[in-house]
This record gives sequence, structure tokens and C-alpha cells, in this order.
Amino acid sequence: MLIKYEIGFPDNFITDTNNRTEQYVGNNLTCTNCHAGAGLDENSSSLVGMTAVYPQYIERSGSIVTIEERINGCKVRSMNGKKFEANSDELESIVSYFKNISEDIPVGEDMPWRMKNSMDDVPVPSVDTVYE
Repeated sequence: MLIKYEIGFPDNFITDTNNRTEQYVGNNLTCTNCHAGAGLDENSSSLVGMTAVYPQYIERSGSIVTIEERINGCKVRSMNGKKFEANSDELESIVSYFKNISEDIPVGEDMPWRMKNSMDDVPVPSVDTVYE
């Protein structure tokens, strides 16, 4: 059983997602592949303030989703994995971390770091390139 928001949680969970939750992840990605610095880097899809903006309408799903549903969306789409069970220790730990890093951000607060990133500048990988 995980200790909800344990000391060192970001380093042990957000940055090591594929190992800490391997039964839910279908590839080698971690949360930090998209959310650098354990979600604290304002230049890389920061997670700071996310609990202040959820629930929110998501156009892709055509519905209002909770922060838990959004986390599970990442697990399924980005990590090619499975959803966490509702109220699971894993899901509650992630939500607890998001709440902790967002605690001073009220609902409706302007967050200039939000929505800065787009997929416009993502490099296209070359399948012919061999990396050593």
C-alpha cells in the first residue's frame, strides 16, 4: 500500500511512473516525459494549479471531467496503459500531490504558465536513426 503523499513523492512516483505503477503503464513513459521537474517546470506542461481548474470541460471527450478522470486519460492515451481504480492509493496519491503543489492557487486564478505548450514544435522522430 502506498503512503499518500509520502516524502519524496515526486521523485518516487511522478518521475518513476512506469516502475511505480507498472501494472497500469503500457510503455516506458513517466509523468515527467510531458511534465518536467515533477510537474513544477512552468515551461513544460506544469501541473501547478491543476486542482484549481478541474473539473473542466474537455472538448476531446465532449464532457466535464474531474482531475481523476484527466489523470486516467493520461494513463490510457499517453502511457498506453490502464486506468487506476477509483479511490485507489495510486490515484489518491497523485491527486494529493497535485493539491499540495496547487494549494496557494485559488479557483479562477490567472496562471500564465498554463496552456503554453503545443504540439506544433514537437520533432518528428526518424525511424532510420540509430541511437547508442
